[in-house]
Amino acid sequence: LDLVGYLELDGKKRVITFDPTDRNDGKNTCNLPSVIELPITVGDDGHGLPNTSIAERVIKPYCERIEENQEKGRRYDRLVGDFSKLCQAADSADRINALIGAIGDVEHVGSSELKCKTLVAARAKELGLVYDKSKKGYVSTK
Repeated sequence: LDLVGYLELDGKKRVITFDPTDRNDGKNTCNLPSVIELPITVGDDGHGLPNTSIAERVIKPYCERIEENQEKGRRYDRLVGDFSKLCQAADSADRINALIGAIGDVEHVGSSELKCKTLVAARAKELGLVYDKSKKGYVSTK
């Protein structure tokens, strides 16, 4: 379950929370507001009124968050995939060092910066390169 909410009356207001509290369980994976007020859906005549508040205030933001996360995942995969190809094409210390500089030139998604650094280090190791702190880059040991 991505969402577990608790609906209650707070005075004369209906509110729902997806955050866990000491009174109820909750799960709020899409960062909905801590408390969402839901309108009373009964008119003065006692008949029900149209109720779209759950759809508008819970389901819609949830679906938007899921789409945002999926898009971030796609951007991460593209970025890391492209960088992986560049790493495999690098065949010298100069090219590996150029990749180190390129890591800071892109807008990273999640942990993509760490992943790119790991890819560079792995490729440098494959090429028999070692990192020289004084030169702030990889050098050949041959």
